[in-house]
Amino acid sequence: VEHLIEEISSLSFFEERRFIFYSSIEKIKKSDFERVLPYLSDLPPNLTLILSGSSLKAPSFYEAVKKHAIVLDLSGEKPWDRRARLNEWIMDYAYQKGKSLSVEAANFLLDSSNLDFGLMLQEIEKAILFILEDKEISLRVINEISSLKLYQNNWQITEGIVWGDAVDFDALHRLTQTEFYPFMGGLRYHFKMGLTIATLLETKREGEIAKEFPRIKALAKYKALSKKFTADYFLYALDTLFDLELRSRSGITNHLLLLDTLIAKLEKKRAHVTLTA
Repeated sequence: VEHLIEEISSLSFFEERRFIFYSSIEKIKKSDFERVLPYLSDLPPNLTLILSGSSLKAPSFYEAVKKHAIVLDLSGEKPWDRRARLNEWIMDYAYQKGKSLSVEAANFLLDSSNLDFGLMLQEIEKAILFILEDKEISLRVINEISSLKLYQNNWQITEGIVWGDAVDFDALHRLTQTEFYPFMGGLRYHFKMGLTIATLLETKREGEIAKEFPRIKALAKYKALSKKFTADYFLYALDTLFDLELRSRSGITNHLLLLDTLIAKLEKKRAHVTLTA
């Protein structure tokens, strides 16, 4: 510390710019720190002082230093911060390429790539080439072309849950915690698609459906079921799914129980629609 104070205090008539690098600042004793602090608030204009340390275990030191300095924390990015940053990046990257990336597709890429930047970039580039002049990179597009196989076996299960087909409960109950939220994205995609189709049918705009979903092979099936279930069913399903996700993020860790509850509610709703049709 004595040497640091001496270097800060010394003047140089031969150097336009001076740099002082001091490492291991977390080891500075409180008494020494109090001696150094007054110098930090009155550094010569041509002096840049760089302090480095291996941790932020001395909060009082950093609280005092940041009043006079720029603090750069390189101790490691938190997983949730990395996810938010990468989510913003992939959305912006798609936008720069003239495309929009759906929320469901983004969540799938984030979850199935384990936040691997290179893998996400690869999948987005493939999707951009695949959709040609289309503007949206949807979850279905990603699912069709992605080499990330997280959804390949689960896609049929989501269709069964949403549209009333047979559900492979053995496969469903093998769903891992890692797969849970991207699986929710698949359900949300189908619910939104059904709501859009049902709304267009109910407002006498059937001709717009093919424009909204030009790549869906089973569109005739979805149109028939959307007409049968009505927009009310899909609105109910989206509300129920939102409640499920809220519960899953509020301390309920048994995600399979939540899914079974969702399925039961949807079956009851579909049965009511069938009886009243």
